[in-house]
Amino acid sequence: MSGTTGSDLQLAIVGSGIAGCAAADFARQQFTNIEIDVFEQQSRIGGRIRETAFASDTFETGATAFHDESRYMMKYVDRFNLELANPVKPRQKPTNAPMMGLSFGIWDGQRFLAKMSGALRDRLTILRKYGLSFPRLWWQSRRVFKQFNSLYDVLEAGGSFKSPDEMLARVDLYDTAQQSAMEHLREHAVSQACIHQVLDPISRTLYGQDARMSAVVDLYMFKAIASNSWYSIRERNSLLLDHLLDAASATIHMETKITAIDANTGSYTLTAAEPPTEYGPYDAVIIATPLEKTDIELNGGAPPVSSDREYQSMYINLVNGVLDPTYFELGAQDDLPDAISTTTDVDESFTSIVTLVRENGGTNIYHVTATSIVPNDLFLEVFSSIEDIERFSWEAYPVYEPPLLWPPFQLDHGIYYTNAMESAISSMETEVMGSRNVVNLLSRRLREG
Repeated sequence: MSGTTGSDLQLAIVGSGIAGCAAADFARQQFTNIEIDVFEQQSRIGGRIRETAFASDTFETGATAFHDESRYMMKYVDRFNLELANPVKPRQKPTNAPMMGLSFGIWDGQRFLAKMSGALRDRLTILRKYGLSFPRLWWQSRRVFKQFNSLYDVLEAGGSFKSPDEMLARVDLYDTAQQSAMEHLREHAVSQACIHQVLDPISRTLYGQDARMSAVVDLYMFKAIASNSWYSIRERNSLLLDHLLDAASATIHMETKITAIDANTGSYTLTAAEPPTEYGPYDAVIIATPLEKTDIELNGGAPPVSSDREYQSMYINLVNGVLDPTYFELGAQDDLPDAISTTTDVDESFTSIVTLVRENGGTNIYHVTATSIVPNDLFLEVFSSIEDIERFSWEAYPVYEPPLLWPPFQLDHGIYYTNAMESAISSMETEVMGSRNVVNLLSRRLREG
């Protein structure tokens, strides 16, 4: 990445999640002379990356993992010499891939419709059950994944996009993004049973949604999770953000909530609340947090930005206990899959139950997700014994039911918006891609004047 010379560039970044921290790092690499201020309204950095101490261990309770084809995340791991870990506990010892040996079950509220792992017999069972629908689903997901990932070369060559729909159109995915996964896959002869019983449980686990989602989001993430190679950073995922901010030599303003961005002649001033304080002037501002979750006023030039994207709430439960195999019509603990996902038949229940790795050993900890509060009575049915439960909820992802909204990456001459990327796909990796794009837009603006 070549540097851009010139007088000092003053850059403000609002938000210290993965998008904000990556934007700071990209900007430091791109521009020779730059001063970077990062503003975070919370008392911690990380945004939707967060960890929680529970049962004498620490667990990820926000953005949990990334797959091995996440190019930016894997480069960060190498660059900062970070140690990877398997976030899910397989019953068999892993071999050369981090999650080999992991078993995955699909539960419809009465029985397991399928169990999947790397074993040949499981693959043959899936093919017998769903026929050609399963390979058709796989090939459609592989196509979307490959086309989307062709954006890496464009971004690394300095290319930039004004909006996520322009980005998707560049790789011939715009029309697919405006179709639901159900509609798209039925057009490609994938059976409704395969969609309902194979794709939906994974969609519910990751996004709390089903095949009414945009086909691009649904199929991209299906291919990603089917790779069976998922990682977290052993100490904590937010450690990566510490490294990015250190590498950017950014000044961090914690517990500083930005309420207004005012455009002056060729510069911008930020106003923070409690107590009211002005920061600036800045040559450019990057907003790296969903505008739907802020009350930031853009004054003096920037047009109003649609903040109508609805977000899907996810309910996360850490359970220290013993899962009851009889609830799942099984005879013994060893018969239980390592990860259980559900079909939409159990909408009022949980979407997934995953056995987590414990660094300190001891009894199993389960990560239970749902799209609403899980009643205590249900926990008592699913678990034969419970020592403790810790509950969290967060507005995790946009609702991806088409037609999608496409906020711009550039809100004003010098105001940029990384989280526009979430309208295409929301993950740690794609947030970094959004940050790469806005820094490219800023570089292009400075070159062209």
